[in-house]
Amino acid sequence: MSSPKEGVEVNIIDERVTVTYPKLNVPAYTAIITYQTGTMVPRTIFVPLSDVAPDKEDQLRRELDQRKGDLYKKYLETRAKRIKEDLQKAVAFKPETLRL
Repeated sequence: MSSPKEGVEVNIIDERVTVTYPKLNVPAYTAIITYQTGTMVPRTIFVPLSDVAPDKEDQLRRELDQRKGDLYKKYLETRAKRIKEDLQKAVAFKPETLRL
């Protein structure tokens, strides 16, 4: 596989939002998405919700739960873009070979 084809089918195996606290009492929400294509092993990407909707993370989380809304649509676009970028990196990766 030299590059991901346009329109490649991707199955989302798991998708959830997690919270971490990089600073005391300051939550940071991140979507963790595990996906697979028919030809590759499952891969996982991380999308900070602040990348999708800075200062509107709470609203985005509500829209993710409801699976509707303008921020949800923006999230879906970002998710697709990040998966495509990850696939391109995976295809371009050349493993290192060691001779022992």
